Amino acid sequence: MLLSMTNRDSRVIGSAHELIKDLDAAGEEPRRKLLVEQIQVIYRRAHNLRLAIILSAVSILFVAVTVLLLFTGQVIGAHVDYLSVPCFGVSLLALVGSLYFFIRDVTISLMAPELEIAPHKADSFACRNLAEISSRFANSGHVSILRTGLMIIRSGKCHSRR
Repeated sequence: MLLSMTNRDSRVIGSAHELIKDLDAAGEEPRRKLLVEQIQVIYRRAHNLRLAIILSAVSILFVAVTVLLLFTGQVIGAHVDYLSVPCFGVSLLALVGSLYFFIRDVTISLMAPELEIAPHKADSFACRNLAEISSRFANSGHVSILRTGLMIIRSGKCHSRR
């Protein structure tokens, strides 16, 4: 799981570098605005992945400490339950937190292309469900993507079917 997260993080960082190069070379304002919004989404993804990686590493650390405590307890015959149980609990909490941020990143990475494709394909999935996608982004705090979705709806290029 940690390897998958770090691989995704490296791709996100590479995408950010490419978008920043494109932003420096972009001349017209609409293109610059689109690139800035994409960089904001990439930044949010990088932030979520960084938290997921940190929490995953903390989980692994506390599992190792738990195993070490249980092994030490067996070797020397000491009762280490008062240390091993909380360590295991912290490990599980960190794992849950890590999975939460990882799933958030996957959600962002899957919803963003839907909004970008919508104006180019009038019968696409994104067009049919643009209002739903925009409301999901509104509830999750992704303002720049929500703004893009609303601009598509207002432009008339995409008609939401309800």
